[in-house]
Amino acid sequence: MVRCYLCQVWHHYGCMKETEGSIVGIWCCHKCRKLSQSVGHLIESVAVLEGTVKLIQENNTMLTELLNEQYKTIDCLKQKTLQQGNKWQ
Repeated sequence: MVRCYLCQVWHHYGCMKETEGSIVGIWCCHKCRKLSQSVGHLIESVAVLEGTVKLIQENNTMLTELLNEQYKTIDCLKQKTLQQGNKWQ
């Protein structure tokens, strides 16, 4: 019998289509191999999402700065309008 390195479950060589001499070192069962592939895909997806979040944060910062500049311009125009004796609407 052979024990899976990840799940620690014992398996019969015949059930795993292995022979005693064919396994050298660390061995993982089919279930754990599939799981590790899925985890690998998830890690790649998370990396892509992290990159997207970073871009959104950068764009948000730029938009906030632009909006603040627009507010300053509006405040300036408001002050000039009030100084000239006109009503601000």
